[in-house]
Amino acid sequence: MKLINFTDTTFRDGQQSLIATRLSSSEILPVAKIMNDIGFRSMEVWGGATFDVCLRYLGEDPWERLRNLKKALPDTKTQMLLRGRNLLGYKPYPKEIVEMFVQKAAENGMDVFRIFDALNDVGNMKEAIEIAKKTGKHVQGAILYTISPVHDINHYTNVCRQLLELDVDSIALKDPSGIIRPSEAYNILSALVKLAGEKPVQFHAHCTSYMASMSYFHGLGSGISTLDCAMAPFAGGPSQPPLQAMLESLSGTEYGHNLNIEKIREANEMIMEIRKIKDVKSEIYIMDSNALQHQIPGGMISNLRSQLSEMKMLDKLAEVLKEVPNVRKDLGYPVLATPTSQIVGSQAVMNVMYKERYKVIPKEVKNYIKGGYGIPAGPIDPELVKRVENEKFEQENAKFNKKSIINELGHLYEQEEDILSYILFPEQARKYFEERYTQKYNVDLDLLKDKTVYPV
Repeated sequence: MKLINFTDTTFRDGQQSLIATRLSSSEILPVAKIMNDIGFRSMEVWGGATFDVCLRYLGEDPWERLRNLKKALPDTKTQMLLRGRNLLGYKPYPKEIVEMFVQKAAENGMDVFRIFDALNDVGNMKEAIEIAKKTGKHVQGAILYTISPVHDINHYTNVCRQLLELDVDSIALKDPSGIIRPSEAYNILSALVKLAGEKPVQFHAHCTSYMASMSYFHGLGSGISTLDCAMAPFAGGPSQPPLQAMLESLSGTEYGHNLNIEKIREANEMIMEIRKIKDVKSEIYIMDSNALQHQIPGGMISNLRSQLSEMKMLDKLAEVLKEVPNVRKDLGYPVLATPTSQIVGSQAVMNVMYKERYKVIPKEVKNYIKGGYGIPAGPIDPELVKRVENEKFEQENAKFNKKSIINELGHLYEQEEDILSYILFPEQARKYFEERYTQKYNVDLDLLKDKTVYPV
């Protein structure tokens, strides 16, 4: 019997895909202690949008969250999703910032770094991979799947070869839009397994078009070692396939697992109660057959809906969804994953809003066209290149000085990790630091402007 390993995504991609990452540490930690005994290969608990949301909406320190998660998972490897040079932000950062972030993540309890780039540009992943390797932690190189004229099996194998040359510990194929067909999954995974040799290959997909479970099962024959699943209450729809269904589907086959079923049931009951509290809407589970055309991940659609609603343009959603593939083609067929999903989406909104394509080109789109985000797999429309050829590429955060940031934060500074939080999300981090400070010292927020009241 061939044993299949599982990575649980409930606390990161599962909740991010279904409830915009709103699970708090107080909700997660009691369940994590139970899930520690299930026997997962790893649990994806950090990275992606979790860092941003902790600061922006939950009033939590993401670093403290990671430390507490590791305490709750002493026997299970913690895993994070890292956007290469973009870290957990939406733009490229200098090497010294990447180095500090990865080192601090390892020190605070991260065991597995899953590193990807939205363009599958290994050049954008190289620094993060090399730095993570130096920490002695497991480093996984992730390849994003998409459908386009330039994304054939040769593209995926070429990316895999480059990642293996950087000596990653494992390979993952990620399908963020949930569009991979079973036969394609088998063919690509078989090629990756052959290239990887003794290094394990992992498969991650979303259920947006509801082919993921079939693709998972079909992909097992390729020789992959691990599947990504979420606990049933936070699975399905734009999330991953449900763990329980995948385990049941192995019955009567040549495949098996070593997971603790009783602990899964116990954890599932607790997570179901959380789902009830969070009021997860059933409509997010409706199959989106149009995903095969627009390839937009579930989280991106919800963000577009929210953005258009604020602009009183919600009635234009259908037009925007039709425009997204056109913009994506013009920009060289980037995978719709952070940050390129935001770049493509913003331009599509602008094109519809102004009723003229590229009448307004946002700064991020200009930087993308100028190569600031890496090299896309396909050619960028020559007319767009010509439009921005005289534009200056705006590189932010080019200078990094710990001392100056500490001085800027002043009384709000508590730990080195605060520097990284502030660099990645300055406005949200400062707001959190102020709230943390007022609670700690019982100082009125309005009095923070008066430096004479600060405790020594």
